[in-house]
Amino acid sequence: MGFKLLICLLLMLMKVSENKNLPADFPRCHRSDQFLNKCMLQAMETVRPFIAKGIPEINLPPFEPLFVKGFEVDRDTEALRIKANLTNVFVHGLTNYDCRTFEFRVPSLQFATRCSFKEVKLVSDYTISGSVLGAQIEGTGNLTAIFCDGEANVTEIVKIVRKKRVEYLRVHETKISIGVPKISVRLDGLFDGNKELGDRTNKFLNDNIDEIFRQVTPFFECLLTNVVDNLLLKAFSQVPYDELFPK
Repeated sequence: MGFKLLICLLLMLMKVSENKNLPADFPRCHRSDQFLNKCMLQAMETVRPFIAKGIPEINLPPFEPLFVKGFEVDRDTEALRIKANLTNVFVHGLTNYDCRTFEFRVPSLQFATRCSFKEVKLVSDYTISGSVLGAQIEGTGNLTAIFCDGEANVTEIVKIVRKKRVEYLRVHETKISIGVPKISVRLDGLFDGNKELGDRTNKFLNDNIDEIFRQVTPFFECLLTNVVDNLLLKAFSQVPYDELFPK
């Protein structure tokens, strides 16, 4: 029972060296600002193109699209008994976010934000075998999944570490919950390219997509946690705390 992640995100990470500098025009908020949370919301808008293109100064890869070399989905429940490998994964739309709330509690070093995403598109190569809601599924080919009107709630606890008398932020705990009311999926290449079986299976998947996604929601929440921790926050953890959030 359960699932495992073989996230290859770490392969995308370069060796980390301390005391990296952000671009001069990167937005900054002072942690003593009484309107810090408002400043952070504005900064999240300003920082969008930086995240989309990547920030070489801190080894942050481009997020538009975000490339993941591959990962594995392994589920064994009453509803889903599948093994799937996704490779050459491109995720489009992660920077098309709309964050309505942001809270940074400076003394406890806790972040909390709630963001919506109009459309996120995942395109990859895949291999899959097993059963979905009792229906057999097998194939190798191209996968396209579109997630519309999604919402993510992120809470983050960081801690301060000191190296050579310089303070940095490090990830302590991340919690992410997601909800996606509209999803469509297409798998080309099912059953050795049998069009009739493939079309029938794709229709079945989309007719039951709400229940299928409910079964794999914990997987996607873990995947997003890895993205936040191992890409975003690990990159920014190279920047001194006083440069990220000046006093």
